[in-house]
Parts: sequence; structure tokens; C-alpha cells
Amino acid sequence: MGQQVSEALDEHSPSPACWVLQVFPDLSQSDMVLLLLLFNPPLSITCKTQVNPIYPNHLQSASFILGAESDIVPGMKPLKETECRSCCPVANALDVLGDRWTLLVIRDLFMNKHEYHEFLSGPEGIATNILSDRLKRLTSTGIIDLMRHPKHKNKKLYYLTQAGKDLLPILVELILWGGVYRAVPDMAKARVEKVKRNPKKFMRETLEQLKAWEKKNL
Repeated sequence: MGQQVSEALDEHSPSPACWVLQVFPDLSQSDMVLLLLLFNPPLSITCKTQVNPIYPNHLQSASFILGAESDIVPGMKPLKETECRSCCPVANALDVLGDRWTLLVIRDLFMNKHEYHEFLSGPEGIATNILSDRLKRLTSTGIIDLMRHPKHKNKKLYYLTQAGKDLLPILVELILWGGVYRAVPDMAKARVEKVKRNPKKFMRETLEQLKAWEKKNL
């Protein structure tokens, strides 16, 4: 049995768990994890990388089966906000920005929306629990900041930090890409054409509007 599994794992499959299932299709989840760990070299794991540098996918397969916080898989601890799960900057950026709502909140901030109810009024119809979560996440990662509303003490105003403002070129590229490869509603065509004509001018005017708001409110 050991030789069969060992040979399967030595094939450098992107998913060792699949190889184990092919050899032993009736294995329980716990037995599969034990086999994956038994026939791997000793695991060398750090909290930040969360992977085995020799066979990274073996640990990922085991953690997928039992869940990332399983005590059976050594070293798999929940990541802190300041830690990275990957050596790839794209992956680490997507940990913060990679869902269907986060960039829309940032888009609205560039459009000079700063209050909670303004974000809710967007055409996409973001739910209140999702909005609260994204605002909290963006604040904790330093992309936005907040202040107490000068006229309503129970309300808050949200605004972009420099890290948030540096995302403007990414949004511009998404506008341009979406204008070519995705359907553009009539109400958005004028904005897309404006960006196409002069992207640098559009970014400059957008940042000037933010600066005017900050001068008045911060």
C-alpha cells in the first residue's frame, strides 16, 4: 500500500489527494490526510507562507479536506490581517480586493460618495451586512479611513487614503477593459468614452475632486 501511494505522490500531480483517491477510492477523510502526511517529506511550514516548500500542494490538499483550521494539519493557523498567504503580489492584493463588492465601494469613494447611505444607493444593490464588512476590511487594511460626521455625531464619513487613491489606475483599466469586452449600459457610455478619450485627464480631475472634498472636511 505504501509503495502505491508513494509512487502516486511522486508523479508531481497538482492534487495528491486525487491520486490517493484513485488508488484507494473508499478511504475516509481522516485516513486520506494521514496518508498524505505519512508519505510526504517532513513538513516545513511557516505561519506566513502556510505551504510546504517541497510539496506545497500536499499540505493544501490535506487542509482542503478537513478545513484550514484543522488541528490534524500542523501549522495551519488563521492568518492575521498583516500576514500574507502567498509570495505573489497579485494573490496578496486579491486577498483584500478580490470580490465583486470591494472595488465597487472604492469606485463610489472616487465618485465622492462618503456616507453609508450613499454606498447603499448604488445600482448594484449591495446588502447592508456586506457593505459593513467591506468598509471594516478596507479600514483595517489602510485603504480607507473614517471620521465622525461634523453635523451628525452618530454618522461617519469615509474617505480614501493614499493607498486607496493609488488604486485609481486599476479602476481606469477596468473601465477601459469593460468598455471593450463587456456590455455597457447607455447611462455609463458617456463616462466610458470620457475615460477613453483621455485617461490621464480623467484621473487628474477625479483626484482634484477628492482633494477639494478633503480640504473642506478633513
